Amino acid sequence: MRNSELDYPKIRYVEAFPVETPQGQLIGLRDPTGIATDMIVLSPDVFFLLQFFDGRHSQKDLRYKYFQAFGSFIYEEQLAQIVDNLDEHFFLENNHFQQRLRQMQKEFMNQPVRKASHAGKSYPEDPKELKQQLENFFTHPQGAGLPNFSTKPDSPEIGGIVVPHIDLRGGGPCYSHAYRALAEASEVDCFIILGTGHSGLRNLYSVLAKDFETPFGVARHDKDFIQQLKTQCQGDYFSEVLPHKSEHTIEFQLIFLQYLFQQKQKPFTFVPILCSFSYHFLDRNTFPEAPDLIDDFTNALQNTIESFGRRVCLIASVDFSHVGVRYGDRTAPDLNFMTRVKEYDQELIKAIEQLDAEAFYRTAEKYEDRYRVCGFAPIYTLLRSIKAKKAKLLKYSDTIVDPYNSRVTFASIVLFK
Repeated sequence: MRNSELDYPKIRYVEAFPVETPQGQLIGLRDPTGIATDMIVLSPDVFFLLQFFDGRHSQKDLRYKYFQAFGSFIYEEQLAQIVDNLDEHFFLENNHFQQRLRQMQKEFMNQPVRKASHAGKSYPEDPKELKQQLENFFTHPQGAGLPNFSTKPDSPEIGGIVVPHIDLRGGGPCYSHAYRALAEASEVDCFIILGTGHSGLRNLYSVLAKDFETPFGVARHDKDFIQQLKTQCQGDYFSEVLPHKSEHTIEFQLIFLQYLFQQKQKPFTFVPILCSFSYHFLDRNTFPEAPDLIDDFTNALQNTIESFGRRVCLIASVDFSHVGVRYGDRTAPDLNFMTRVKEYDQELIKAIEQLDAEAFYRTAEKYEDRYRVCGFAPIYTLLRSIKAKKAKLLKYSDTIVDPYNSRVTFASIVLFK
């Protein structure tokens, strides 16, 4: 007997990207949460149909939509095979997927630590090689230079940093500017890492009470801070844990922190928080509940920081614009296009330097996220939660991410108390 859920298929939140093949351009699907481990490749006509995989259109409706768009029929057996394939690989939102999700959540939380997801891929697994790679970022011509690890009595007090989360091989030297400033600032006990949640989150935030393991060893999460934060929150931001398993935006910051604190020979704790919303979620007419969730969490975070009794620093792990064919533009960005991109980024950075969350939001809204900033949520959360007196841009850069000249921009910014 056929599963009735498959008669009205509903696609999950997944990433789509162009794939060049000898047969022409196809569309790849991948799951940013890692629940679906395999990539699926679809023809453009089938990809067109996915917009109607909303749980309201039957397979019969989908066949009609196909005929309306292309003037030809897709056979019933062919469509059923496509739906079955998506279901088999956990790309559909249904009971089959929910069972898989519950199983993976249980397995993840039963592990003693969150294991490094990107070691051996984005950075070396060997700790000596990793240390050398990080030091090379500092000494790179575009890097900040090696830090002086001796904190002085008059060292500045840093309340937060904005730092990239681009692959270290593409943006490592830019990371070094924020982390050198952090190394030479007054001491910090606990770091609140606001990572970009690329897979989406039901309640916009996810706090994970779990240690992280990297090639440098185990980084300890701050149980006391998380417990205090939980008592301050009205919403549930603590049960949607699985997106942390494969998300890189917190992991990349931890290896820099571990490197710095090993040089200082001092311990630290951290709080891993994923943030996932765009500027649209601040519009109560479109998303009636989202502004209340954001207010609830940012107020709770600010109150916990102020009452915690130990020195805390916020880290917003973000990239700025994503442009080019890889991200949906029709052509590769030329010099004039990149000039406009950088002007937009500078408007966002100006709002950060002014410590103005509202201006940051209005700038994103004005441009309607034309250049796909990957980090609105952590930056907005940082600006809403921090008590800072000034901010300073240390480095702005970009990198090419594919053979088609697609680019990502990013920056290191320091916020001083």
